[in-house]
Amino acid sequence: MTQVPTPTFSPAAGAVNPGQTVTINATTGASIYYTTDGSNPTTASTKYVDGTPITVNVTTTIRVFATKAGLADSAVATATYTISTTVAAPTFSPVAGTYSPQVDVTATSMTTGSSIFYTTDGTTPTAASSKYMDGTPITVKATTTLKAFATKAGLTDSTVTTAVYTIKVPPTTITFVNSMKDVIFDHTAHSTRGATKACADCHGTTPPAFVMDASGNFASMSVMYPTSGAPNKYCGECHNGTTILGGITVFSTSGSCSKCH
Repeated sequence: MTQVPTPTFSPAAGAVNPGQTVTINATTGASIYYTTDGSNPTTASTKYVDGTPITVNVTTTIRVFATKAGLADSAVATATYTISTTVAAPTFSPVAGTYSPQVDVTATSMTTGSSIFYTTDGTTPTAASSKYMDGTPITVKATTTLKAFATKAGLTDSTVTTAVYTIKVPPTTITFVNSMKDVIFDHTAHSTRGATKACADCHGTTPPAFVMDASGNFASMSVMYPTSGAPNKYCGECHNGTTILGGITVFSTSGSCSKCH
């Protein structure tokens, strides 16, 4: 015979503040019976009424099962709620991590009616710090250490929750002042005229100066450095304004390239 699914509790068992309400969920049409003294429930136990949660004011163990005509009774579910006089610490959503270009963070506490105070400069928050407004996220646009605690009258303040949000700034878009010009790369000029360059000299460096795709077509090029800025680095190794190849003085990357780029 098919068995009724085991009922579930909301919120889950754990530490709660006085006055916490607990709802029980079960299969549609099933009757739910429960006890709050740790004993096994039967159909003679208290019947749970949908929409009427159980209020927990002292440490309580709730045991519950569900029954429905034509089905085997469910297994007994057990949940223990331990009363705590400390406000539940805030949680952040989304969790700490790396985001780009910014992230909106919300803060919540499981303690109903609590107030949350926070800082964004890494200092410990107090009741004089910024008060978090429900439904209004904290927008983080730069790497920030967010700290928050929750408080409620009659209860001990929560511990401080800390989360570091690292903001990864997108690369700046490069805009060419002058229109780009097509360039035909002459391998002959770079492999003769005294240059005696091998393929690996340009295509085998790390990272390679010129990247080719699987079909042997030009894919991308690394940044060109003049010799004065980074000796023996890519194009600047030869394009320094002084090297003479085949009777021609090779132009410098520090000057001529800027005419187009």
